[in-house]
Amino acid sequence: GGVALVARGGCSFVHKATLAQAAGASAVLVADLAEGAAAPGCGCGNETQAAAAVHVPVASVGQQDGAALASALARGEAPRVQLALLHVPVIDFSAVVLAAMATAVVLAGALWANADTAKDALARAMCQEDVAHDAQQDELVEVDVRSVISFVGVASALLLVLFFLMSDTFMICIVALFAIGSAVCMQGLLTGFINGLRVAFLGAARRTRGAGSQSEGVTLPMVGRVTAVSGVCAAVSVAISAVWFVYRHEGWAWVLQDLMGVALMVNMLRALRLLNLRV
Repeated sequence: GGVALVARGGCSFVHKATLAQAAGASAVLVADLAEGAAAPGCGCGNETQAAAAVHVPVASVGQQDGAALASALARGEAPRVQLALLHVPVIDFSAVVLAAMATAVVLAGALWANADTAKDALARAMCQEDVAHDAQQDELVEVDVRSVISFVGVASALLLVLFFLMSDTFMICIVALFAIGSAVCMQGLLTGFINGLRVAFLGAARRTRGAGSQSEGVTLPMVGRVTAVSGVCAAVSVAISAVWFVYRHEGWAWVLQDLMGVALMVNMLRALRLLNLRV
């Protein structure tokens, strides 16, 4: 038999499917012919036994599609309908990718934080204890009970601001702040990664000179010392953030957005130090 088009009405879906199946229908489409109708449910209620007797596929279509099918049938046409069963795999590949990304972010943050500690210890051994301690403390935030309470208060206030002052202009400001912050974090992440590779491949001699030398790079006003590596990484990071900001509505923009988010989270894990698990 053909596919039965049934208008959504007062009786249950089980009753509709049972009647259509008894009439020889091979499938049932329940059309929401009312504008803005709620999504249909099973409608079984106390009809569990009757629902078990329905063996034909049953699906729901929206108001626009239902009206189009009804109009085609009224004109004597025979529209073709194809129903496909959605296959849900046992292991979702996207979930595996997300879990791998989350694990990589935590691992990268931990490795970077340990590298900072090792660098601080090396500087202390080279009689630069004060400089190393001050440089590291400027980038670290110790998380205690007071800072947690402050974070909850600030986050709640921002949620209220978002709720009452939400607008297109405000959203653009938030997106712009995300792009700027992620560019800064990405520059630091890329610079640290490349410098780590240089140390690993050039050996202990370069590591010793690099830890104690301040002659590499140039000093810029309001920026400080900039090396060739940090300058190139900054240009790449700004370019990625700018491209994402302009093309953020494109289908491929999620790749750049994920990279920017990863950079933010890695920097956060690097900077935040939890004093104890009770916090």
